[in-house]
Amino acid sequence: MTDENRNTYDNYLKLIDRAEFLKHKVYDHIITELSDLDFLEIQLGIYKALYIKAIKDHLPHFESIVNTDIEVNNYDKTEVEAILDQKQKAESLVNSIVYFFNENRPIINGTNKQFEQYYNSLNNKTAKPVEVANAKRPGNKTAERETADELIIKDWTPQTKKRFISVLKTEFSNNKYEKKDINNVISYLAINNYIDTSKANVVIKEAFCLALKNDKEFQAQTNFNNYYMKTNSDYANKFEKSARNVIRDKINNIIEINNIK
Repeated sequence: MTDENRNTYDNYLKLIDRAEFLKHKVYDHIITELSDLDFLEIQLGIYKALYIKAIKDHLPHFESIVNTDIEVNNYDKTEVEAILDQKQKAESLVNSIVYFFNENRPIINGTNKQFEQYYNSLNNKTAKPVEVANAKRPGNKTAERETADELIIKDWTPQTKKRFISVLKTEFSNNKYEKKDINNVISYLAINNYIDTSKANVVIKEAFCLALKNDKEFQAQTNFNNYYMKTNSDYANKFEKSARNVIRDKINNIIEINNIK
């Protein structure tokens, strides 16, 4: 490892720390930074992987900054869609690189062992290769992949989680339910602490579109982002304006009838 690489790495980290000043442009910055990995390796050497990991670890923080930017500036629908599209592209790029590295650790480059030694000393622990369940292969748009039952965080057995998703599918795979209905289902599960809302929107969308509709492309990511609610107030504004929320009642009936607990 060289001092020059380390100094450059420290400077790159400062750019992450200043993300709040970039606001929604932070996603443009990420895409630009990671568009040429060969150049990044020249700049950072063995710190390249650590820098990309730092970007991934900060994705929730970036999302918070951008959400605040959107709220404060009251962007119109077209601008919001453009920002969310860049967000999806940036997050997909980061996840793709991270999981590609994890799946191909032995062949990345000759400095891999050096990087692991440095990473271990930095964190004062033994680093282990990350096991990626159901990870998509390099070249796919979204690197992280989890099934809907894996996203359920209720204190249920794995069998109960699978049964819960199965009975939801029995109801909501019906063609009478459209994109907004499926978003209603997912949002209701989110605000009632059924699913892990810390996961990226694209992971949640694909998991439930596959589980309920057998089609991860059942709806566009932008549409999902606009209708995926994580708070009771947002949910009420989107889905509970009518006198009776049919989707909510359907889910509760499914849980009761099938004795899901």
